[in-house]
Amino acid sequence: MKRIVFLAALAFLTGCSNAPVAGFLDNCFPSKAKGDPASGPPLPVGDPLRPAPGPKSNAPIPPPDFGPVVP
Repeated sequence: MKRIVFLAALAFLTGCSNAPVAGFLDNCFPSKAKGDPASGPPLPVGDPLRPAPGPKSNAPIPPPDFGPVVP
C-alpha cells in the first residue's frame, strides 16, 4: 500500500513534464555555461538574396492535374 501512495505522489509531483529528472537537475544544479547575451541569436549561414542553386534536372515539368471539370 505504501508503494502505491509513493508512486501516486511521484506521478502527481512530476506533472506533465517530459523530463522530470532533467527539470529537477536544472533547478538544483544549473548549468555553468554562460552565453554572451549581447551577441543575440546566431545568424543563418548563406546569402538570402542569392540562395544556393538546386540540383539540375532535364526532366519536363508535368502540367498540374485539376481533375475532371464539370460545367
